[in-house]
Amino acid sequence: MAAGNQLTVTTADEARHETHFKQEKKSGLMGTGGIGFTVGKASQKSTTDIDSNLHKGSTVGSSQGSVTFSAGKQLKLHGSDVVAGRDMQLSGQNINITSAENSHTAVTKTEQKQSGLTVALSGTAGGALNSAVQTVQAARSESDSRIKALQGTKAALSGVQAVQAARLANAKGGDDKANNNLVGVNLSYGSQSSRSELKQHQTTQQGSSLMTGDNLTLTASGAPDQNGDIRIQGGQLQAGKDLQLNASRDIQLSSSQNTEQTTGKNSSRGGSLGVGFTAGPGGTGINLSASVNYGKGRESGNGVSHNETTLDAGQTVTLNAGRDATL
Repeated sequence: MAAGNQLTVTTADEARHETHFKQEKKSGLMGTGGIGFTVGKASQKSTTDIDSNLHKGSTVGSSQGSVTFSAGKQLKLHGSDVVAGRDMQLSGQNINITSAENSHTAVTKTEQKQSGLTVALSGTAGGALNSAVQTVQAARSESDSRIKALQGTKAALSGVQAVQAARLANAKGGDDKANNNLVGVNLSYGSQSSRSELKQHQTTQQGSSLMTGDNLTLTASGAPDQNGDIRIQGGQLQAGKDLQLNASRDIQLSSSQNTEQTTGKNSSRGGSLGVGFTAGPGGTGINLSASVNYGKGRESGNGVSHNETTLDAGQTVTLNAGRDATL
């Protein structure tokens, strides 16, 4: 293959876009994990947008014979492969073998909302009973028989604790005016929402390769004051016999870089209002509660990896530079 001016073997570009959407909603009666329940609604929504830009490299070669590329000026090989069963020769004023950059970007946005009215058991004995029920529920879902037995024992002890609390309260009777928290019911209405966004951007380098069964020769023969350079970035050169690079000026072998960037942010907010009714030998009581919460956060990260240029020959590797050789 010959060209009087420039000879370029390059890639074709491909672009792809994907959108993934998932939404879940539920409402009505929901458990609280103990003696109690919540009547409300909850929703979760997630959207992921993916953009990919890919390069499909060219493949040129001869499975049984030799391959020759000759350019009057610039010879460029970009993200592509050249294969020869026998010898391969590349020549031009300058030879540039470069990598093509593929990119992948994914942005995921998640939103969660929940609100409802909760009714729960409270008080000294009520709290112990609630703990016992939670332990029983955990034991039922446990597959390990030994852990299941321990959870059962814990539930029994929590039940005993509830009985002891009731007896102690009765023993104190009305003499203890503060003893009005034996058992109670809490009513509370609350809402909570959260949002998050995660962006991941990756670039990967698709290097060029030259593979021959016999000899591989690259020659950059431009005038020393203007041309005559061989530059290879993240490429793989392999010869079954001899591999030779000849440049009237400079030879530069360098790596290509893969990069990864991650950025994210999140926020949450919510609040609740509640009223509680308690009773015991010491009397009855009412308490009010209110709470507000807000939070936000950020994350970021970067990473870099390198794809080195390799020269691999079955016999000898020779570099001839008229000026500088950089490896």
